[in-house]
Amino acid sequence: NQPIPVGKGIIGEIVNKKEPVLLTSGHTDNRIPHLKSYQLNEVFEIETMMAVPLIYNDESVGVMAVVNKKSGSSFTQNDLTLFNSLAGQAAYAIHNASVYLSLAEKERFDNELRTARDIQTVLLPAHP
Repeated sequence: NQPIPVGKGIIGEIVNKKEPVLLTSGHTDNRIPHLKSYQLNEVFEIETMMAVPLIYNDESVGVMAVVNKKSGSSFTQNDLTLFNSLAGQAAYAIHNASVYLSLAEKERFDNELRTARDIQTVLLPAHP
């Protein structure tokens, strides 16, 4: 859950190029970081990965990725096609959530302005 600078590593590359990536040999790809799990005190190796950009209205809103297929085999092109179709729905949901949060913030701000106006009306003397 840490932001990755645009253009850094494979995730940044996906954001920039707006193209999915299917990786079958992560331990030989220098774009893949070696992650250490401090809870388990071991290195987490990414062996296989598929990652797709989350795009809404031609704007990247993130990247969705899965690593190390449970069966131990590599992800396939069919897996990537299905995953990419889910990414479109996820990008739409993220956009809708963003719009909802913006509207909620605007409504909260409008309520605060109304409250301030009401307080000011009570405190100011009436015009003769």
